[in-house]
Amino acid sequence: MNKTLVWTFALTSLVGLVGPGLAQNQDQSIRITPSSSVETRTGTSASAQKDSSCAGFIPAQPNYEITFTEDLDRRFSVQGNPNTTLLVINSKGKKFCVQADSTSNGKAEIPGRWAKDTYRVFIGTRSQGQNPYKLTIEPVN
Repeated sequence: MNKTLVWTFALTSLVGLVGPGLAQNQDQSIRITPSSSVETRTGTSASAQKDSSCAGFIPAQPNYEITFTEDLDRRFSVQGNPNTTLLVINSKGKKFCVQADSTSNGKAEIPGRWAKDTYRVFIGTRSQGQNPYKLTIEPVN
């Protein structure tokens, strides 16, 4: 094979591997500003690894990255089944975690004043498995 053909093949393969991942990360990034109303995302939780906090089993990578452009009052809530967990980690590594249960009908919420920062959001389960969920980030009144 000539060098041009080898480089073309290598570059095409690399773009094919990296391209979809870049598009997926863009869809998983959410920017929250003072004028933002309700942000909603749906998906399926994955349980790739055991978390040492209350989150149980979470994906290897965050489901979402949420950037607050300034300090804002917001509520993170996830609706899933009673095994659903919600883990939010700020850029300094501080964890905010809550579990859903049968009393909450599978809903887990973390309301509060969120500092200007980027947060990694993991949606997991107390036991391994995959479950559908709906994530909502909304203003707190």
